[in-house]
Amino acid sequence: MHLGVKAASPSIGRFGIAVLIVTLALLSYTSLILALPTGPASLTQASSSRANLTSSIQSVPAEAGNISELLINANTITHAWQGYFGNISGQLVLADALGNNFYVWNGSQASGQIYASRNNAVTWTTINCTNSSGVAAENNYLGKSASEADSVNQTFAITTHPPVTVGAITLTGCPSTQAYGPANGPSGMNFWSILLSDNNGAGNIVYATIINRSTLSFRNTPTDFELLVGENGNATSLAPTSYYFYVELN
Repeated sequence: MHLGVKAASPSIGRFGIAVLIVTLALLSYTSLILALPTGPASLTQASSSRANLTSSIQSVPAEAGNISELLINANTITHAWQGYFGNISGQLVLADALGNNFYVWNGSQASGQIYASRNNAVTWTTINCTNSSGVAAENNYLGKSASEADSVNQTFAITTHPPVTVGAITLTGCPSTQAYGPANGPSGMNFWSILLSDNNGAGNIVYATIINRSTLSFRNTPTDFELLVGENGNATSLAPTSYYFYVELN
């Protein structure tokens, strides 16, 4: 079964950064035969927030005959992206279909990938790197032109990510990017977001991230993953998007 867990966009603003805590048993005897992404046993949104860019209005004097140079610093929040980060827990188990454990390997830790898609029925056997038509379609969904700084092609502009194995398919050279590490800067960018699609790269968009356990996050705290996903916030009439989360463990 490929049962995704539905996670609604944060209630605190359309463009918040949400904390996800994922808990699951790593493997049962059934998934050892055909390891494909599946829904986690549980998924909790612990918190969500967005930047507060409100500041006081400032003034400068104007004097007839003068020409003044102004140095202005201001930020704005993207209207196209949502960030998720969090931790994953679980153990390697041998269990039956009713969830009864035959054996549990204590000390085993989760490794692999976490996926998020707006589709709850991804065809994992046809997964591939998102191709140019898929990128264009996602730009259209987000209301972005290819020339905008936060468009899909400008954001997922790297192709040097580590290999990602989805079931029996190993993918390299996909559109990808790296979320920030500590100190609100690009140093320690250890969390990959990778753009995939089913239907051989032209179907349903799937955002993937590689689990990197207990690595310092953008908040300078240990975390297991950071994931960037698309969200169209340009039209105020649009409701928040629901993403379905899948996990594949090695």
